[in-house]
Amino acid sequence: MISSRHPRHYEIAVDIVKSYNGKVPFPGFLSEIFRHNKNWGSKDRRSYRELCYLYFKNARILNKLKETELVTVLRQLDLGEMEFDPNPYEELSELISGGIPIQELKNWFHNQPPVFFFPWTYNEENEALGGTYLSKEQTWLYEGAVDLQAPIHEGKGIIQDVASTQVIHKYKWLLENQRVWDCCSGAGGKALIISHLTKPKSLICSDVRPSILDNLKTRFLINHKPLPELKNIDVSKEFLKKEAIEVDVILADVPCTGSGTWRRNPEALVNFHPEVIHQYSQRQRTILQELTKVQSVKYIIYCTCSLFSEENESIIEDFLANNSNFKCSESQYHGELQEFEQRGDYLFSALLERI
Repeated sequence: MISSRHPRHYEIAVDIVKSYNGKVPFPGFLSEIFRHNKNWGSKDRRSYRELCYLYFKNARILNKLKETELVTVLRQLDLGEMEFDPNPYEELSELISGGIPIQELKNWFHNQPPVFFFPWTYNEENEALGGTYLSKEQTWLYEGAVDLQAPIHEGKGIIQDVASTQVIHKYKWLLENQRVWDCCSGAGGKALIISHLTKPKSLICSDVRPSILDNLKTRFLINHKPLPELKNIDVSKEFLKKEAIEVDVILADVPCTGSGTWRRNPEALVNFHPEVIHQYSQRQRTILQELTKVQSVKYIIYCTCSLFSEENESIIEDFLANNSNFKCSESQYHGELQEFEQRGDYLFSALLERI
C-alpha cells in the first residue's frame, strides 16, 4: 500500500500528540492547534487528525519506542505494514464487565466509528449522502466522511449514537404520556428523542452546568420541539430541599468514565487511571439513592456509557441490597446492530422499578 500522505505529516502528528497533556478534550486542543496554523489546508488537517487518533489507539506500542522510532512505526501502522495493538485494554481487562467479550472489544476499538443521524422524518436526501437506514432504530448510519451540517442547522435531526437511541426505543412504552425527568441531561440528545418518540405528559431536563442547559434550550428551539422545564441541579446532593420534583419516570444517564465511548476518543484511554472508577461509582451510588427520595417515581432508568462492572452491575447490586422497595426488571448493554458489522458505543442500562 502506498501512502498518499506527505512524509512530513507523520512527524507533525507525533509532535501534536507529544504536546497534548490530557487536561482538555483533544478535539478542542486540536482545533486550537489548527487555529494557530492557518496555512494547513483541509486535507492536511484531516490527515493530522487521523494520524493522531491512530497514535492514541496504538499508544501502548508507540510509547515504548525511542523518539527516533515513532515516525517510522506510525507510518508502518498507517500503511498496514504492522498490526494494530492486539489488546489495548489488557491492563483493564479484569475491571471490564463479564458481559462484554474482550475479543469483540478489541475489534470495536480499532474500527472507524460510524456517524449515526436520527432524523425527525424519513428523508431520501440522507440516502443520497451514502447512508444506510436502520429501520428498527429509525437512524441513518454513515461509515465514511459525511457532511450533516445542513440538516442539523435546519432542525431536521440530530447526531446521536445508536446505543442511546436504542435505550429510548426500548423504554418508549413506559415514557409515553408520563411525567419524565432527564436528571443528567447534558446537551439534551436523549431528551430530544424522548420528546419526539414518546410525547411525554411533561419533561424536565436538569444538569449541574448552566451553560449546557443553554445549549439544550437552543437545540430544542432549532429542532422545533416543545421546550422542557429546565433545572440547574446537582443530583448528587440533597436537591429535594430546594426543588419540588414530581415525576413518574427518571432517566439517570449518570456521570461515568465514558469508557464505552473510547473508540471515538481513544486519548481518554491513554490518560486513564483506574482509581477514577471508584470516584465515579461513589457519585453514582449517591445519585441513585437521592433519586429514590422522589416519592412519585415509579421507574428509574439507570444508564452509563461505561464498560466497567463497578459502574454498572455492582452499582445495581448495591442499590438493591439497600433499597428493598425497588427491583431490577432488566439490564443490558446496548449498541449492537443485528446483521450488521458495525456497532455503536457500549451503553449499559438497568430498569429499576418501585415495588
